[in-house]
Amino acid sequence: MGPSPVVDQEFGEILAPADFAKEGGLRHIRGFRDGFGRSKIDLRSSRDDVKKPVGELEIINEKVQRYTKLLGGTATIEKRVIQILRWMEANPAASFPEGLVYDWLIRRNVYFIYQPSALGGRQSSGGLVPDFVVIQGAYKAVWLIQGTYWHSKDRIENAGRDDDARARLTGARVYGYVIDDVLEIWEHVLYRFENRYGTVLERALSGIEYPS
Repeated sequence: MGPSPVVDQEFGEILAPADFAKEGGLRHIRGFRDGFGRSKIDLRSSRDDVKKPVGELEIINEKVQRYTKLLGGTATIEKRVIQILRWMEANPAASFPEGLVYDWLIRRNVYFIYQPSALGGRQSSGGLVPDFVVIQGAYKAVWLIQGTYWHSKDRIENAGRDDDARARLTGARVYGYVIDDVLEIWEHVLYRFENRYGTVLERALSGIEYPS
């Protein structure tokens, strides 16, 4: 049995497989299906029945088409893209590649914490909010989901900040877990593999980082 689920009321939550969804403190994700809680998103709805202004629907449709094409263009991928975009509506600070990883981790029944506070978090100068802490048996790793535009190594300032974050998170204690490793997962690498992006994430579970 994995570690007991906990909830971060301010910065994120640790999600568990369905077997653990009935434990105390997880009422808001009971009954989740395909990686998303019904209390946040109703997956039974289709893209066409969303009651939004025409302009917003056009933007949503464009995003669905763009991300579906990037990930291989299958009907299954399109459905997954729609689910991720709906999750992003409930989590407006999240990026699409974060949603892609979030969905994959839940479908794989991997324990993780999404956007936990570390080293003081947002409330502390110099605090950090890593994208994911992934708990795989005795191995605890931070996954930093790097958007290609904002975290490009060509941007010297961002590159230096990212390297500093990696160094400070390695060995840090987050929610009682000592971080063994910090991996970068690049947005363009996920898209490069299209519908096989799980290959990148499977290797990350073993501590192997794809080069950017």
